[in-house]
Amino acid sequence: NTNSAKTVLAALLAEAGHRGVSLAVDHRVLEINKSDDGFLVKTSQGAILARAVVLATGGKSLPKTGSDGSGYALAEKLGHTVVATTPGLDPLILDGDFHVALSGVSLEVELTVCVEDEKPLKHGGAMLWTHFGVSGPATLDVSRHWHRAKLNGKLVEVFASFFPGIHAAELDQVRDFQRIGGF
Repeated sequence: NTNSAKTVLAALLAEAGHRGVSLAVDHRVLEINKSDDGFLVKTSQGAILARAVVLATGGKSLPKTGSDGSGYALAEKLGHTVVATTPGLDPLILDGDFHVALSGVSLEVELTVCVEDEKPLKHGGAMLWTHFGVSGPATLDVSRHWHRAKLNGKLVEVFASFFPGIHAAELDQVRDFQRIGGF
């Protein structure tokens, strides 16, 4: 039991085989229609009748692998609501050039995304300064919220705390201590 991708894939394929599931590789799904007996799936290699269908659409990010967004149309035709896609795992581009001198510096931060009429979202982790803005795990994790707000026409701001886990009142105490010569 290694939990490696190969081990997990082998386990899934073995279980599928035990349950009589057939895999149709190199079949591009063109249409799915509900029928009395289940579903009629029209593919590039012909039609398949299935009792059940699992629609794993992928995204739109890599069309040459089939992840071109066409699965969303299949889901809509079956009556599902599809939410508009937004980029995710995306660095954030900053105005100005103050950050250019910081390019390559990585530090732990807590990012807060404030979207108009929504509860602020906080996420901690590493942030990497780049020549164009910020990247790194924390930034990539919150970027989808920034993009979603922009798509919805909402005001959005992202704040970075360079003292993650420390509340503003505690920072005020440190600042006051610094003023009287503690540091």
